[in-house]
Amino acid sequence: MLINNEQAFDAFYALLQAKPWLTKVEKQSSLDPMSEKIAITFLYTLEDQDETTWQQLSDKEKNVVNGLIVDTMFRLRIAQSRTWEISYNSSLAEQAIEIIKQEIRRSHHQLLTVQ
Repeated sequence: MLINNEQAFDAFYALLQAKPWLTKVEKQSSLDPMSEKIAITFLYTLEDQDETTWQQLSDKEKNVVNGLIVDTMFRLRIAQSRTWEISYNSSLAEQAIEIIKQEIRRSHHQLLTVQ
């Protein structure tokens, strides 16, 4: 099933409702490039993550995860029309995770460590 920017934004909103701990960052600061690989790997495996694994990240890593989510949501609101292929039976939060994975493969594939 294809979804567009507006539907993707709604999916991200549902993801943040399902995993509110993703928005808990002690202090927003500039994004630390040294934390980017861990943050991207965390996001790529988000379906396996929970609040316990979130707490194991450093503040810098949490900041990068949060920053990447916020940046993606902002781009969804202003970007030209894009679509993503997602599973037909997935929840909105699961759709957001599928979009995150597709965007990581598209933009950050060199940082992705497949386990």
